[in-house]
Amino acid sequence: MVRTRKLYNRQRSRYSMLKAKKKMLCMLGTYLTGLFKGMMIGMIIGKKLRKD
Repeated sequence: MVRTRKLYNRQRSRYSMLKAKKKMLCMLGTYLTGLFKGMMIGMIIGKKLRKD
C-alpha cells in the first residue's frame, strides 16, 4: 500500500511540475509579447517625435 502511494505521489508531483512549467511558459510568453508590443509602440512614438 505504501509503495503504490509513493508511486502515486511521484506521478502527482511530476504532473504538478508539468503544470507549473506550463504556467511559467504562459507567463513568459505573455511577458515577451508585452515587451514586443512596448518596443513597437516605443518605436512608433520615437518616429513621431523625430518627425516633429
